[in-house]
Amino acid sequence: MNIKDKQTLESRTNFRPIAGYRTKDGRKIIENRLFRSGELAQLNSEDLHFVQSIGLSYIIDFRSKQEIEAKPNPIIKNTKYVNIQAIGGSMNQDEMMVALKKILESGQSGGFLENVNRNFIRDTTSKKAFRQFIDLAIEADGRPFLWHCTAGKDRTGFAAAVLLIILEVPMEQIFEDYLQSNNNRIEENKKILEIMNTMFPNKDEFDYLKESMSVKSSYLKAALDEAENSYGSIETYLKEGLGVTADIRSRLQQLYLEEV
Repeated sequence: MNIKDKQTLESRTNFRPIAGYRTKDGRKIIENRLFRSGELAQLNSEDLHFVQSIGLSYIIDFRSKQEIEAKPNPIIKNTKYVNIQAIGGSMNQDEMMVALKKILESGQSGGFLENVNRNFIRDTTSKKAFRQFIDLAIEADGRPFLWHCTAGKDRTGFAAAVLLIILEVPMEQIFEDYLQSNNNRIEENKKILEIMNTMFPNKDEFDYLKESMSVKSSYLKAALDEAENSYGSIETYLKEGLGVTADIRSRLQQLYLEEV
């Protein structure tokens, strides 16, 4: 698969590597180790060939059972599939419609995804999910692995942020990676919105739906602020909320960073 094809895959599925980012002390994330994505059900044969060629050790799926039943993952040979349900984030289309209608009927403003991100910190199930994600990153033992949800922006984006914080990537770069989903989701969101336009003829409702399909700095910031409010600092959240010890941090850095 050539570079153009990789860019096409990225624009359709929000699939992309996390690589080359520099840490605060000048180290660099090793190429072809860390990958994040949206749902994989729409991968075509050429996409599958490319993903197969990466040699993924794990595919970590943050979606709910309902999302998985609606769009099951394709089989990637020699790759272990792990489902870790994390609260919040994108749902399948039917669930999204029900949830959005309830939100709109209640008059709740645009803080929906801020609250989703706060719950990544507060919710016990979410904490267990993101801790298991960290454990699997260690179990991958430096081999390539991929994590994803439906759109690859909320649950996947928060997991990426947690890992990048542990790897000591500067916060500015973490936010840049988080916001990249907006560029990658343009094509797919356009298709969804064309369908939803007939279901939400009210402009305010449609605009709210459109906003929920993007990512904003305020969404991730809401999670980080909640970590500081609940635990005193982001570092304490990692230590007490997710159980990230100094040894775990050191091991992850050893596996996924290189000196330059």
